Amino acid sequence: MLNDPCIKDVTSYLKKVVPINLPFNKKTTSRLAYLATFHKENEGTFPVTWGIIDSVSSMVHFKNVIPYKMYFPIYYDNGNMEAFGEPFYVTLDSINVSICPLTENTPQKDSLITLTLNRKFARKPNMINVAERLIGGRFEGANKHDFSDAELLHEIKEAPEPYFIQYLFTNYKAYRYYRFIAPEKHPNANISELEWITYKHYNYSNTMKATRPHITAPSCKDILNKESKYVKLLDVKSWDDITWKAEYDGNMQTAPSPYRTIHFMLTSPQSVIGVRFSPLNADNGITAGDEFELYYWDNGWQYGGSSRADYEYISFENIPINKLYWLVNTTRGREELPFIVINGKQHFVYYDILNK
Repeated sequence: MLNDPCIKDVTSYLKKVVPINLPFNKKTTSRLAYLATFHKENEGTFPVTWGIIDSVSSMVHFKNVIPYKMYFPIYYDNGNMEAFGEPFYVTLDSINVSICPLTENTPQKDSLITLTLNRKFARKPNMINVAERLIGGRFEGANKHDFSDAELLHEIKEAPEPYFIQYLFTNYKAYRYYRFIAPEKHPNANISELEWITYKHYNYSNTMKATRPHITAPSCKDILNKESKYVKLLDVKSWDDITWKAEYDGNMQTAPSPYRTIHFMLTSPQSVIGVRFSPLNADNGITAGDEFELYYWDNGWQYGGSSRADYEYISFENIPINKLYWLVNTTRGREELPFIVINGKQHFVYYDILNK
């Protein structure tokens, strides 16, 4: 796209930019090298500015570099993209410009590890805020339609993670009416999926198989040993009768947000022993049944393997350690972002590292 002598880089008119010099020790007939940004639709890189190669000093001089943005240093040889350095970003204070690599060159660079991943994109700040605003939300039971005799069954004490999670009650009394009520300060029922759980051995006729909670790590699979105990209660004849409601449509990205309450109304008192729900979120985690591909940066994006997710995490074996990684959902979705792994935890470049 930048292969045109008539193009002018006008980044400095729009953004704060700084000049930098990068070492260049490659043999090429070209006088230009480039800085690329991440772009999933363009095989993972997209050139955004260029620099002049100085063969005498073995350096490239770039004039228009935006601080706190991720760059891939690349050049083209016979039309093929080649890398001449590791991904980096630039920091800026009142005096100094610093070039910061995203990964470190260590003696372990050839070591292979197993990566267990939970997400393909970072949690967005607005979605974190939505979850935090659920703190103080209450699940209540009552036998009067107006909830004048309501009893607290569970109060949300901390922001729920963006997964389908289970809360069991300590009060197993039978009520005819149940509800979730959002806190008065934030009166929005931002719950994207909800099931009212009871014990299978109660033998209620208005039940069906419950959706299992999300399993986000291999250590969480013991959840499966207990699943036969639970079913979900229905306050309608069929689950199909309520899937038009945002809290029952199976879509993580919809919720009955304009309302403060979600009601569950039975024809006679029955015992709800807990709930399973997820907060409204962007659905950028791992979805069981989806297919994924992993890439890592090593002089360009290298294929690390493909795998199908059985649960809400996915593992890839024999992956080079200490790289910049990119996880692609080949089944659905569009949002993806490179990340590094520190102590087994994903840290996304934008949001977790470059949050300025």
